Amino acid sequence: DAMDMVTMTILDSTMVAICREMGITLMKTSYSTIFNEGLDFTCAFADAAGEMISVADFCPAQIGGMPVLIKSCVRELATEPLEEGDVVVHNDPYRGGLHTPEHTFFKPIFVGGELMGYAVSIGHVSEIGGSVPGSFASEATEIFHEGLRVPPVKIKRRGIDQDDVWKLLLANVRTPRENYGDYRALISAVDLGERRLTEVIGKYGKPVFRQACADLLDYSEARMRAELALFPNGHFSFEDVMEDDGIEDRPYKIAVTTHIQDGEVIVDFTGSDRQAKGA
Repeated sequence: DAMDMVTMTILDSTMVAICREMGITLMKTSYSTIFNEGLDFTCAFADAAGEMISVADFCPAQIGGMPVLIKSCVRELATEPLEEGDVVVHNDPYRGGLHTPEHTFFKPIFVGGELMGYAVSIGHVSEIGGSVPGSFASEATEIFHEGLRVPPVKIKRRGIDQDDVWKLLLANVRTPRENYGDYRALISAVDLGERRLTEVIGKYGKPVFRQACADLLDYSEARMRAELALFPNGHFSFEDVMEDDGIEDRPYKIAVTTHIQDGEVIVDFTGSDRQAKGA
């Protein structure tokens, strides 16, 4: 079927505006300057399958990991299905997360008992324990030096704080008061997102919302493929070196070959050195 571009654009703009409102709420209620001045956070929506459907223009570095974050979390929590009022937190890079300081909070959005999507906030929490204050250990050689790793856990269950999770999070950091305020701000963002998107779905109806989400994904894919089609077919290679890793005084080669074939792109790092100790 042909896309209803008007409805899709209205819902797209509405969801982006809500994501921005989520970010402003986070900024205004957080305790740390990394949020309220540095704006090192991102707020977004995902559909029921975990695909990102809208995002606000705060910190772009966090946007790319969003779909993987949600899908990996939902998969790990499959034995305990998400319920209305749940809020999940995690920061584990080995579970699809970004780097360890960046905590993801997401909340399922149910309308009439049916899962319609997720409200998501990602924020760089400036202190998560580890070997140095601020949790940027330049001499770290393993993830355990960086600070507390949090697998996907429910910090709120059916709208109720899980006190044991809060205690674990705050007992392992040097700035528990600031972290508490920042976690609350991240939760307030997804709470707001849930309320606003529920109102939007109530106004337009579930079928229109689902179709608009599907159209947005198709439209964004078509635009990306159109851009890739402008690149000529072929193999394009480049090499460079990282002079040292902060631990060992020796260069590390980074080699990359980009394969382009009729709008499809594969990036191959074969030929690069093995992971450095300090990477």
